[in-house]
Amino acid sequence: KYELKTNETENNWADLVHLIDIINNTAAGSYQDSLNAFFDTQNYLYTWGAHILFANLDSYAGSGHNYYLYHDSTANKFRFITWDVNEAFGNFNMGMSIPALENLAVTYVPSPSANRPLHSRMLANGYQQPLYDAVCDMINMQWSIWAMEHKIDSLANLIRPYVYADPNKFFSNANFDDNIEMDINVPGTPGGDNIAGIKSFLTNRRNALAADLTAHACMVGLDAFNDVSTFEMVPNPANNNVTLTGFAQNSTLIITDVAGQYTMNAIISGNTFTLDIAALPPGIYCVNLKNTKFGLNSTKKLIKD
Repeated sequence: KYELKTNETENNWADLVHLIDIINNTAAGSYQDSLNAFFDTQNYLYTWGAHILFANLDSYAGSGHNYYLYHDSTANKFRFITWDVNEAFGNFNMGMSIPALENLAVTYVPSPSANRPLHSRMLANGYQQPLYDAVCDMINMQWSIWAMEHKIDSLANLIRPYVYADPNKFFSNANFDDNIEMDINVPGTPGGDNIAGIKSFLTNRRNALAADLTAHACMVGLDAFNDVSTFEMVPNPANNNVTLTGFAQNSTLIITDVAGQYTMNAIISGNTFTLDIAALPPGIYCVNLKNTKFGLNSTKKLIKD
């Protein structure tokens, strides 16, 4: 099942055997302490959560492969390295429909669960809530609908001329453009004729996870993708100054550009704020206000003239 990529001549598997022994055989009372001591669980929870968010099932979360385990001798811990993520957005469907993939549970483990001992044992030994917390962090920050859509559009615009010019592509130019926004059906496609739309999947996935996450102490900013927000922003479009009102005190202000890059990140102490955008290049920006104390997360689109 495994092959050495470094230290091949030594042919010593003792450290991996020890990790597998911890995963499979540690008693419940000492499970977290034992696993945390020899495996980078803190970062792995975000890796696991990202595979679930994107329904990237051609991975340990689904098919059980496409990863490296690196034994960091400095920390004496194994670190998980994801590899080959081209089947994200539910493209590797494991026999599931697009709606089923969009509704994939945070704690999804394929059957039989014993074939994924790392996930099944972690979920049974106190890691369920930390996994929900990691997904909550990602869905309310990196999964801001405006930031994600701008990244998608930017990448699509970058590769579109090369897609159009490729004489050997498997899909039509119309398929390429349509699938950015919505599901398409292309008979004869390996793995299934129905292919999830990138933006539609993103929106539906976020909607579907809201109730699941709310039940585990995470308030998903649902208004982030329909632009019904708890704060006002005028004028918009604007050229110099924009006034923000109607939000909770001590909120975090985050502004990203169309490439998803941060242009501002600050804590606002009051409930009114004047934003100076004179130095920003003209374009579309995502303005996000988040207040974890009150479970608020709102996003609006700002147009700079």
